[in-house]
Amino acid sequence: MDNNKEYFRKANDVEKWFWQGQWQADKENGRMARYVDFVNEKQYRSILSRYFGSLEDVANKNFLSVGVGMGSNFDNLLQKLDANVVGLDIASLPLKNIKKNGKVFLSQASLYDLPYGNEVFDGVVSINVFNTSIGRDFILLQRALEEKSRVLKKDGIYIQSNYGDQPITKDFDMHMECLRAAGFANIEILENKRIKEMADLTNPLAYIARKKCGYTE
Repeated sequence: MDNNKEYFRKANDVEKWFWQGQWQADKENGRMARYVDFVNEKQYRSILSRYFGSLEDVANKNFLSVGVGMGSNFDNLLQKLDANVVGLDIASLPLKNIKKNGKVFLSQASLYDLPYGNEVFDGVVSINVFNTSIGRDFILLQRALEEKSRVLKKDGIYIQSNYGDQPITKDFDMHMECLRAAGFANIEILENKRIKEMADLTNPLAYIARKKCGYTE
């Protein structure tokens, strides 16, 4: 992976420039808001109950929200359940404006080089992250998924929800290949009425996966 270090740095610079500008435009037009998430709170509650035993067991678990923006349905639910949440974003503007409730910590960094140790989080979530260059580039997607796997504990869960309209969500097989290569298994595609209704328009992709083994150098 180190052979692509400069490639990741350049991609990070481009994405930082893009998203900072996007958020600035949204702020000027009064449109700064939480991300659109096709997975609703009721469905997230069911997922957490199945994977952690009960909603009560989510308290004090450590979660990383990659590309947190102004937050999402899932981030909001984790705060209600008293989990420890780290919100990471490449742009500084949304981090300055996000509303924090409960045990929430914010960090500005690159998803290609997450500033955390190995196997420290019980769960990682990404809402509408694969919308730009990440979703058009196999190398970037693979790196992003490998970093998420690295910081996840063994048997930790990864939740991804994207409203689509980008090549990565249309190339389902490639996405699944990258996911498995990064160390994930038991991939469950999430469906609901809203996702089905929007399938032809935006081609959304939402799933949950479990890290299948511990991290190795």
